[in-house]
Amino acid sequence: MLNVEDMATLTRYGRGIMAKAKHHGVSVMEVLPDLIGHVILRADKVELWGEGTGVALKFRAIRTGRTYAMSYDHLTHTVAMKDGNHQGPVIHRFDNGTDRAAVAAVFAVL
Repeated sequence: MLNVEDMATLTRYGRGIMAKAKHHGVSVMEVLPDLIGHVILRADKVELWGEGTGVALKFRAIRTGRTYAMSYDHLTHTVAMKDGNHQGPVIHRFDNGTDRAAVAAVFAVL
């Protein structure tokens, strides 16, 4: 686990997951920038999990104080958002078919 303390760490993470998506997650490449942007705007704590700077993230929402985790689901080819942590129930799934307004609506209530 790596706590994000600066933009350089979050930038490395974003670039890393975009590079991985080119090979394994082309179904989510278009939605990833929106998801990362909303995490930046709506979280007061971000943790990265996995090798290097991470392959998954966990964040605490500023407005509600609740914790959520997001990672790529290889079975559904989506980014799964889970309640609480990486073992929590899936509350949303995102892919390239998820429009920007839908992503914004999900994050607006966190």
